[in-house]
Amino acid sequence: AQSLLNRAVGGNDSFGSARSYGMGLTHSVNANNTSAIRYNPSLLSYISKDQNLIVDFQLNSSFIKERRSILVKDYFGDFLTYADYLNNDNFYNYIQGGMIINLKNITLATAFLPLTTFDYDYTEEVRGSADIEDGDVGMKDPLVGYQIFNTSGRLNTLSLGISLTGVLNNKNSYNFGFGYHKILDTEITDDIHIDSLTTQIENFSEVQDYYNKETFKDLGDYYSLGASYIDNQMIISFNIESDITIQTEGYQGLNFIDSTGVISYLDNSQFILSGINYYKPQKLNFGISYKSKNNSDLTVSAECEINQIKDTDNNYNYLKDYNIYKLGFEYILPSSTPIRAGLIYKTSPIVLMPDQSSITCGTGGKFKNIFYDLGISYSLFDYYYPDLFPVEGSLDNGFDKITESKFDFIFTIRYLF
Repeated sequence: AQSLLNRAVGGNDSFGSARSYGMGLTHSVNANNTSAIRYNPSLLSYISKDQNLIVDFQLNSSFIKERRSILVKDYFGDFLTYADYLNNDNFYNYIQGGMIINLKNITLATAFLPLTTFDYDYTEEVRGSADIEDGDVGMKDPLVGYQIFNTSGRLNTLSLGISLTGVLNNKNSYNFGFGYHKILDTEITDDIHIDSLTTQIENFSEVQDYYNKETFKDLGDYYSLGASYIDNQMIISFNIESDITIQTEGYQGLNFIDSTGVISYLDNSQFILSGINYYKPQKLNFGISYKSKNNSDLTVSAECEINQIKDTDNNYNYLKDYNIYKLGFEYILPSSTPIRAGLIYKTSPIVLMPDQSSITCGTGGKFKNIFYDLGISYSLFDYYYPDLFPVEGSLDNGFDKITESKFDFIFTIRYLF
């Protein structure tokens, strides 16, 4: 979830549907659009059980705020504290969409879905110093330039799904589903440079300028398998996503320092990462959703996601197995408006990164055959990492404190035929 390492390991775009997102990311039991092809394709039959065709579109927006601090001494209070030297705000948008076709006992679906992002934007002001005579008006730390690191690129999939339905006792149903996900061609841009506003070079890092834009094709595919049991009160689901390794020809790797657990883009003063070396772990999802007989307006859901690192041949020693625990609910008000909320806890997949928790909420509604849902999540965490632009001879070349907050906004529209 830390955007700093998006270019190295890929950002996890687990958007799903806005309904399941608002219910604590419980996608394997509560997804109600074509994202179910990935998270549990057996739900496709359940989603479209009373419809011939469903078309959906979704906008996923992420607002990320990153603050970097260094340890300083406060001479007024004579104590140590962290002082911010950087504050970056970034806003990213992603889209997805698809359709579901119901053929009674067989349901087919296709969708354009996001898989991961390499987007990261970093701009750091660099200040110099100046001597000012007493009585003169001036600034002792004038702006001398910027240190900039920008990467952009995304992996999306064209996904195809099929779901089969069987009925028990004319009431309960069991569903099986298969999803195939072809990773589409992508373009990645890397840009790291120093933008000096003056001929007086002062306090700048010695990192060398680097720019590269490259298109990558034939990136591979993976699959997902799902099974679910559904009755009037309960949904029990299981889903598995295969792992996938994407390593392009000519890939030049990053530095991983085992002693400190640091992933670095630099070798001395040169940016060394080129190409793609992305690994998606194998995912196992177990989910349950329960609706009480006494209060059918309340639905409570829970899910456990197990992520396993299977590929040991490509030196993914900076990654480790991790789990995500999800809990959410939906309550339908007398006005038929749903209120949703959830809580997620994720163990850390990378050394030096803490376990993370986030909260979600959401709602929805409809107008004739148009259904819309809104999902929101928020997370905030601190971690410690080296300076992205180290300055030779600086007294502070230790670990910065990085505070990152992430606000996601997801909006889904579905049209039912």
